[in-house]
Amino acid sequence: MSDSFITVMMCAWVKYKLAGVSGKLGYKKRASFVHDEPHGTEIDYVPDIDEESMRVDACVEALKATRPDLYEFINLHYFYRGSVDDKADRLGCKRRLFYMKVSEAHNLILGWLNDLSCKIEIPKLDEYFKKSA
Repeated sequence: MSDSFITVMMCAWVKYKLAGVSGKLGYKKRASFVHDEPHGTEIDYVPDIDEESMRVDACVEALKATRPDLYEFINLHYFYRGSVDDKADRLGCKRRLFYMKVSEAHNLILGWLNDLSCKIEIPKLDEYFKKSA
């Protein structure tokens, strides 16, 4: 898989995380129309759930639990504004090392995503789902 694939996946995960701060599924806990009952319909509404971002989130949580050093790089890379040089300075490293650590984290996440698709457990997966339930 290419770098662009993981970058797209991680950007979708960031949107999921930012939208899901309150509800864990990328939706607000309560919408403004939650009390409005639909009339004249027998169809139940089932929202689309971003399962791929949930899997990426589980992998990032595994990264956080098993490799907190790499999690710092991912967290800074995707959630903080500023240049890569600023982010690298914040972590006390050079730009090249910053990119190497982000790439290493990406490779771990891709490996765990592959494991999940093969029904192989990843580190801390049980604790992640207990926490989110």
